[in-house]
Amino acid sequence: MKKVGDMTIEELEHLIEEKILEVLGDPDSGLELRDEVKDRLRSSLAAAERGQKRQSMDEVATLFGLHDPAENIYTADDGEPV
Repeated sequence: MKKVGDMTIEELEHLIEEKILEVLGDPDSGLELRDEVKDRLRSSLAAAERGQKRQSMDEVATLFGLHDPAENIYTADDGEPV
């Protein structure tokens, strides 16, 4: 196993996530998606297969007033950076 100092950020994040799941378990284990959520996922996948453009996280955040592209920060409802 690599030393932490030799890992990329992505490798370290993955390791941390694995350890959290190992200790706490998967909080979504045993849960089922509602039919309307399944339908939206199928629709989204079909649109992607047709080449339809998806909105980026930045576009969605800006749409909901949560992103200031000029400062590249996201804000909560109270205007504080998150």
